[in-house]
Amino acid sequence: MLKQAMLEHYEEVAAAFHSAVFLKIAAANGLSLSTVPDDITPEMMRTVCVTESLFSTMVEAYRQNFFALLQGKTI
Repeated sequence: MLKQAMLEHYEEVAAAFHSAVFLKIAAANGLSLSTVPDDITPEMMRTVCVTESLFSTMVEAYRQNFFALLQGKTI
């Protein structure tokens, strides 16, 4: 049941994750942003991540957390 709900609401989960980390990643990279955009695109996340390496790390962290949730676990 949890897996089905997660899969049915994948877009909302992704949007919530991006909203939660957007300003934190921007600040960690010295970018001065005061608001989170309504629709954060992958390109916007790449911009605040500054490097492709950090972007890849962020994507992997998202995947690990999403799969953990699908398995009923938390990281």
